[in-house]
Amino acid sequence: MNIGSIVYAKYPRTHGEGMGIIVKFQRGYVSVIDGGIIPDRVKVFWALTSGTDWYKVWDLELAL
Repeated sequence: MNIGSIVYAKYPRTHGEGMGIIVKFQRGYVSVIDGGIIPDRVKVFWALTSGTDWYKVWDLELAL
């Protein structure tokens, strides 16, 4: 997923409805100290609601 990609939510009841566009991308990392995995995150602008919010990459699907 890149900035400008059109996406939709896998779980629309909790993450937004309709199509959205990625406006910001934040790379994830693995924390050696805590032993946790921080996933890649993206900020999505939703066309239907005109709202933006941060989502984990695995909660979104690319629209082809």
